Order: sequence, then C-alpha cells, then structure tokens
Amino acid sequence: MILFGLLVTATGFSQQKAEVQFSVHLGDFQSIVINSSQNQVGVHLDSKEDVLSGKGVQQNDHIKITSTSQYQVNVSSSSELMGVQDEIPAGMIQITPSTGTTMVNSTNHQIDYSKISLSTQQQTIINSSKGDIERSFNMNYFVKGGVDLLKKAKGNYKTTISYSIIPN
Repeated sequence: MILFGLLVTATGFSQQKAEVQFSVHLGDFQSIVINSSQNQVGVHLDSKEDVLSGKGVQQNDHIKITSTSQYQVNVSSSSELMGVQDEIPAGMIQITPSTGTTMVNSTNHQIDYSKISLSTQQQTIINSSKGDIERSFNMNYFVKGGVDLLKKAKGNYKTTISYSIIPN
C-alpha cells in the first residue's frame, strides 16, 4: 500500500512550461570612414609641366566601407575650388578609385569603379553587388592640366570633397 501511494503521488504532479519566442533582427547599415591620416589632400603644381600636363596624388586605403548589403559610394564637392582672387572648376579634378588592401570577411564579388571628374552634383564612383564587413578603397586625385591654369592667380584653391554610401 505504501508503494501504491508513492506512485500516485509521483504521477499526481504535472509538468508546467512556459515559452518565449526569441528573434534577432539584423538591420541594414552602412558606414564610410576617411583614413584619419589622409583627411587633407593636396597637389602642388610647381612647374610648367605640372600646370600643362596635370599632376596626381595616390591615397592608399583612403576610405573604409562597412555595409550589410550591396552599396554604392557617391562623391561630390561642396563648391568649385576657391582661391582668394579666383576659382578653378571642380571638374578639373579627376578621382579614380581602386581596390585597397583591407578586406575583412569580404567575398570576391563584382565591384564597378568609375573614374569621375569632380562636380558639385553627386556621382557614383563605386558600385558593389554585395555587402562587405570591412573593405578599403584607394583614391587617386588628379588635377587636369591646361593653359587655363596659367591664367589663374597663384595661391591655394580649396573645396571640400564628400563621400557618401547608400544601399543599392
């Protein structure tokens, strides 16, 4: 009889459980960062050849991208290149992107590069078919030469160049 009572007692309790649905939402995000040692770029046109033929400067690993989806990078200038007495058209600056050295967990996928003449209007310079955890890009800045530059006042001419990233 004692044995029967133990069995009844053991089966008399029912197991209770509670459940929760758990989910993770991975949002679409992008970031773009300029290499902190390259946030000021300049080209010196110090000779007749420089002024007539043009001159460039290469900035390796100039921008770093993170994106969870396909993306495009756009570039524009805030204005023409402004000097104290004169200005140089922004279109005299060509920017050519290329693959940098940083590729963290990035796959080999289609990336299209476009060489552009700088403008105050946004232009697509990089177009990627997939996202990248971290990828860097080089930029070559080239000042097109020409006789028109000989007519400009000597001195510094400046503008601000902006890069932006958007999902594609």
